[in-house]
Amino acid sequence: MVCKGDLTDPKVKSFEAVKNSSKDPLFIPKVMIFNSIAREIAPFLTLYQTDKPMLPFLSEDMFQLMKGLMRRFCKEKPLKEATSILKLLHIPLQDSSLHKDTTKINPGFLAETCLNQLKSTNNISERQVLELKMECKTFLITILEKLQNKAPVNHQLVRSMRCLDPRCMAESKEVCLAQMKRMLHHLVGANHVEESACDDMLREFGEFCDFAALQASFREFDPKTDRVDTQLHETMGTNKAFSKVWHVVKMLLVLSHGQASVERGFSINKELIVENQKEASLVAQRLIVGHIRSVGGVTNVQLTKELLISVSGARQRYHSYLDDQKRATDKEKSVQKRKALADELDELKKKRARVENDISALEKSADEYADKAESIGKLTFITKSNSLRRTAKEKKASLQDLEKKIDEKLAEMKH
Repeated sequence: MVCKGDLTDPKVKSFEAVKNSSKDPLFIPKVMIFNSIAREIAPFLTLYQTDKPMLPFLSEDMFQLMKGLMRRFCKEKPLKEATSILKLLHIPLQDSSLHKDTTKINPGFLAETCLNQLKSTNNISERQVLELKMECKTFLITILEKLQNKAPVNHQLVRSMRCLDPRCMAESKEVCLAQMKRMLHHLVGANHVEESACDDMLREFGEFCDFAALQASFREFDPKTDRVDTQLHETMGTNKAFSKVWHVVKMLLVLSHGQASVERGFSINKELIVENQKEASLVAQRLIVGHIRSVGGVTNVQLTKELLISVSGARQRYHSYLDDQKRATDKEKSVQKRKALADELDELKKKRARVENDISALEKSADEYADKAESIGKLTFITKSNSLRRTAKEKKASLQDLEKKIDEKLAEMKH
């Protein structure tokens, strides 16, 4: 409309940038490339915008993120050889011998489709397509080099924190023990842990990994919904047998994975809009300002008959709006209450399934120890078998409590 003369040229740099970009035939695929890369990074950023302790998962998540971005332009061989985050950090991204052919660079599905369409209609040339893919590769390399240089996983302590991932404890005891040993070396060097206590800590940690391998809650742990500090406190922190290693775990869990909470403290925009200004009010004020500017000032606003009728009925519409909001709120509360009950019931059912699996695993292990005791004749196996059976019995008691709670929730939902 500015080019046609319907509106005046604002003569600002931002408008000139938008105007020049709109003339670029590659503008739309460029936006699609940026959106494709942003969508790949966004889940990682969203997951770590939390105050929960997340360092135990940072190494693996960063490994998956960087490998995914590298896969867009790197050959498959160096990526297969990079089996750990440390090897991934040392890949020379500027080495062109590791890069795919320019035609095989992946800018994203939508961008690739758009480029093919533009090329088929002769709006762009093959050379422009290749240049854009090269720019995409440069953009990816810049992002990855920043991660290689600045990411916390450059520190061995952060990489070793993976041993506190409940899933890793349940699946890879030896790997976790090696990582815990490396962390203890760091803590001893920083005078946070006595060197003489490290053997006991490693022994307790190994025993805890054996315990974790029998727990379904460790194997099914989800960082998106569960808290690692709560999980470890309930299983390790409340057991005196793991008191020494729990002292170390507590110190490690307070390490921050970022400054999300600090940044939220400085962001007041959302608070202002929610607390002091409703969305409808904000939209209405923007419409009014837009109309006043379009007519050239307040004095140029025409007081038409329709405008006067609308103003006279404003109070009535306001009360009608309040009634609608009240009904919507009551309905939302009812829906939320039922949803909360359904979520609690689902969680109880999942917990019941985990307890049943734990009981089955404990009884199976107890039977194995009993068979060993019978075949070998060692009393220690009988002791272990009895210990596992007692634990299974306690689990059965808790299972009965869960069944009772499930029945109560079902009755509550019916009413």
